Amino acid sequence: FVAVVVLQLAEEGRLDLDQPVASILPGLVPDGHSITIRELLGHTSGLFDYLDDEAFVRAVIAHPGRRWPPRRLVSIATAHPLLFRPGHGWSYSNTNYIVLGLVVEALTGTTIGEQLTQRIFTPLRLDHTSYPSGPSIAGAHALGYVGFATLPRLRSLLDVTSVVSQSISWAAGGIVSTGDDVTRFYAALLGGRLLRRS
Repeated sequence: FVAVVVLQLAEEGRLDLDQPVASILPGLVPDGHSITIRELLGHTSGLFDYLDDEAFVRAVIAHPGRRWPPRRLVSIATAHPLLFRPGHGWSYSNTNYIVLGLVVEALTGTTIGEQLTQRIFTPLRLDHTSYPSGPSIAGAHALGYVGFATLPRLRSLLDVTSVVSQSISWAAGGIVSTGDDVTRFYAALLGGRLLRRS
């Protein structure tokens, strides 16, 4: 979903996929002049995944309802060195999509939630898709639990659907949806309704 918003902005000429992050968000990430939007999208930026930071995970477990500003998540990640030179490796990192959310907000002057709603949720009538700001999910839903590889001695799984603040995933996974809505989204995407075919 977030990638589609970024690619729409590129189609509109508001950003170039090969422009460096620093040209939009100066000083946000080390080597921001070397990391491109395309590398963020493809997880080839080399940025450390903030969810792999043990102190952060411990803080989430200790205070699951705490709100985490996106720039704070980025600072947790950038306290670690790059995993590799940008463009010279691959590693899934939630940090990439946190940065992309900040890029969208910087370019549009609105929130990532507003952009998702305006560009995707409303036009496609995704009535069961939302971008909640609090830890609770409205309505009937399956409960989701997570254990953390960085904390192998964690004795129980953490309920991430009703206890943990959505802010820990923000633009990297904070959307709540249903199977039907996700199917409608992919049909629109692959059918050329959200992006031009090239």
